[in-house]
Amino acid sequence: PVDADELQRALGPLGQLVARASTGNNFWLERLSGASTDRRRLAAIRSLPDDLRRIGPADIQSAAQRWLRPDRSWSMVVLPKSATPS
Repeated sequence: PVDADELQRALGPLGQLVARASTGNNFWLERLSGASTDRRRLAAIRSLPDDLRRIGPADIQSAAQRWLRPDRSWSMVVLPKSATPS
């Protein structure tokens, strides 16, 4: 699992980005789309900074185990029309 220091070095800048972006109108216009019909959107936006602070190494490990499964992995090769895969 990722250690707490490495996780904070990754999440710290993300939290700063959200803090800076949330001072502008574009941030709110994009995120509030649909909030009049789904009140959960506003609550989710407000909780974003706290949610980022609460992410721990165990959360990352759990997400990796759920989503990064060998039986669901795939790869793709993009080649020019004239090339053939080897």
